[in-house]
This record gives sequence, C-alpha cells and structure tokens, in this order.
Amino acid sequence: HLHGVSTPTLLAVGERDLECPMPPSEEFYTALKALGVPVKFHVYSGEGHHLQRAENPMDLNQRTSAWFRRWFAPAQ
Repeated sequence: HLHGVSTPTLLAVGERDLECPMPPSEEFYTALKALGVPVKFHVYSGEGHHLQRAENPMDLNQRTSAWFRRWFAPAQ
C-alpha cells in the first residue's frame, strides 16, 4: 500500500516500545527507502513508548523541528 507515497517521513521509536514496536517501524523505513522516499529513522535506546530520559524528548523535538524546516519550510 505504499506505492505512490512521496511525503518525506521521519520515524522515531523507542527500542522497547510495546505499543508501536520497532520491527514494523523498521519495515516501514525499509519500504520507503526502497521506493526512494526521503526517510530518516532514529531509535532511542532503552526507551519505551514515552521517552523518559530527560535528553531524549529534547532530542526528538530538535530532530522534528529540523525535519520540518528542511522539507516543509515556506519557499523564500
């Protein structure tokens, strides 16, 4: 069902996430990459569904902001 997908996609997952497990995210990443879709995948080591280590939510916010600036910033 991914044919035709072209939206740049950022995936971030906790290594121990039981609600959104890492293996399906890895499959999604691999499929998008194979289709040539701009995609980035980041795993937070030892984290579950909710990032608990103080530095990780900040890191995710920075990654997300940078991703949106890169791909979705208004043309100037």
